[in-house]
Amino acid sequence: MDVSPQNAESESALVAVVTGAAQGIGRKVAEVLAAEGYALVLADIKEPGETLAAVRDTGAEATAAVGDITSEAYVTALADGVRERYGCADVLVNNAGVSPLTPAEDTTAAQWRRVLGFKLFYEEDAQGSRLMTPKEVLALRPQSEYVMYE
Repeated sequence: MDVSPQNAESESALVAVVTGAAQGIGRKVAEVLAAEGYALVLADIKEPGETLAAVRDTGAEATAAVGDITSEAYVTALADGVRERYGCADVLVNNAGVSPLTPAEDTTAAQWRRVLGFKLFYEEDAQGSRLMTPKEVLALRPQSEYVMYE
């Protein structure tokens, strides 16, 4: 996976990978990090074109990495691409998530496994890096019948 930015300006910038970067909290976090001078890798299952344009407008180095974060092959390629381009990521904003809005009594074992496994990330090269996992939606508007959220 090629994570080389099209407008690389700084080899010494701190690097942040933002998952779920195409919209919502992921987009806003990317915009804030861009304003702080981070180089960004914007990961999402859909093209984060508007986010990419917004962060590049700040002068930040940024690239998109489109793929499904639940795919081990995608995560491996993403990590390899970041490692090749930057050496490591200083920050991982673990924002992408899934939330099957299913009442507790109707929740399947497969749904539990998917939600519980979704945020597990490979941390073998996390030397000095930071992991941020935002929570929203059900935290703001809890619904007692839904037991899983990630």
